[in-house]
Amino acid sequence: MPFVDSLHIRDALDSDCERMSALCFASKAAWGYDATFMELCREPLRVTPAKLRAWTARVVEDGSSTLVGVYAFSVESEKRSEAELELMFVAPEAMRRGVGRLMADDLRSELRQSGVDTLWILSDVQAEPFYAKLGATRVGMRPSDAVPNRSLPWLRLCLG
Repeated sequence: MPFVDSLHIRDALDSDCERMSALCFASKAAWGYDATFMELCREPLRVTPAKLRAWTARVVEDGSSTLVGVYAFSVESEKRSEAELELMFVAPEAMRRGVGRLMADDLRSELRQSGVDTLWILSDVQAEPFYAKLGATRVGMRPSDAVPNRSLPWLRLCLG
């Protein structure tokens, strides 16, 4: 049985915040960033109940209820047809096993149900190829929200 067949996606709960934060941090660190860089990322990657209230957030669990993926998006208050991806991370031990694709399919469904036709993504340089495979295109560069003097790819994914 393929790994993804044993996975379950559900809405994130306040009680998931600590595990979500740890997964996001571990996933980012898996790209080989140094300790100083990772410390700058710690707070932006922290998931809180307040963030969950502002976002639509989902988690992916394996058969033993271990988190293997998380994603979240927020819908623009002014433009209800646009959303921004807040998080999309896969646990290091689950990378390249279909979890990202599973989350992307679920994300598309959630966005369509919310009436969203455009998703904006501030992508880590390492993740840009994944988003490109989903159909996202780079429209520019934007400042990192975590690391001073670092620019990241700004991507648009049209769902229509």
